[in-house]
Amino acid sequence: MEETIVRHAAQLDGKILIDAANNISSSDMNNVNSLAVFRAHTPHAAIYRAFNTYGWENFADPLYQGVPGDLFYCGPAGSSQTVVEQLISEVGLRPVRVGDADQADLVDSLLRFWFTLSHSQGNRHLALKLLTR
Repeated sequence: MEETIVRHAAQLDGKILIDAANNISSSDMNNVNSLAVFRAHTPHAAIYRAFNTYGWENFADPLYQGVPGDLFYCGPAGSSQTVVEQLISEVGLRPVRVGDADQADLVDSLLRFWFTLSHSQGNRHLALKLLTR
């Protein structure tokens, strides 16, 4: 990802960027995102961490007994947030913002939780749901 971001930084800067990739080959599973690279090379971009916490199965079929799973994400509030939430909704999931991009570790923790849970359950067809009153 770093090479691609650096090569295309001029075209990416100033845009809405969603870091959805997981660097699972990293020796540090606590650092699987590319936000630092995006920040360094695209300082005028609105950078989000989203679409990285589930397997592809949840994007292909996001409903569970007719209820959409929640997709937790982070990034700046504002007009770009509306665009990101629209994309999440169009996939069929319910967007749940957990804060600015400084919450990427929290979003990545949900990736590790989903991965562990899906393996222990032997089922990748599972999603998370935030319940509120």
